[in-house]
Amino acid sequence: GFFGGTSDNSFDEETQTGITVGYSITDDEEMTPEIEKYVRELAKRYGQDDRVIIWNIWNELGNSGRGEKSLPMAKKVIGWLREEDVKQPLTIEMWGAQVKGNYYEWLNNPCFHGEVDRENIELSDIITFHFYGDYTHARRMVKFLKQFNRPLINSYFFGLVNGKTQFHIAWDFIKEYPSVDTSVWMHDLYHADFTPYDQEELDILKKCNEDKNIWK
Repeated sequence: GFFGGTSDNSFDEETQTGITVGYSITDDEEMTPEIEKYVRELAKRYGQDDRVIIWNIWNELGNSGRGEKSLPMAKKVIGWLREEDVKQPLTIEMWGAQVKGNYYEWLNNPCFHGEVDRENIELSDIITFHFYGDYTHARRMVKFLKQFNRPLINSYFFGLVNGKTQFHIAWDFIKEYPSVDTSVWMHDLYHADFTPYDQEELDILKKCNEDKNIWK
């Protein structure tokens, strides 16, 4: 399969830009008891498991034109997990929700553009974020988030290899943005023949995980 799109483009432009408002099963109120049961079962099974580092509650809350639509359920999920006393920190990442107009505006001004990202930060034990801009503005994003004095993680960093999820293909909606270099890969670590895009990147990842048995 492809990352939400076709073999030519790895993402669905209409959904990503909010032209089409995405659907979530959590929109159906009658599903709330089933969702609560599911969340609590997960918490009971994995809430004290050392293999689980964090709970990322919601992927890009507000994306696909949904705005604040998912926020009430996200608050319930966090509440259920805290009631189950999971030992891992909870988080919902900041990603540039509710930018007025062009998403490119957020890439050049990474801050709160609406209440969704602000709520995400307030609900989170640690701060996670997604960012698709350049190096300079990524540093500005990190500086902005450091003011909240909590651990900080970029939770959407890489894919793996070309052909698995098409993370190396630039999305249509950013191709026309000024200063976006679409010749640079987006997330993948390896080309299709498993040669690395950037050996230094792999070396850093290995160094950060040298105490784990994942590179042997």
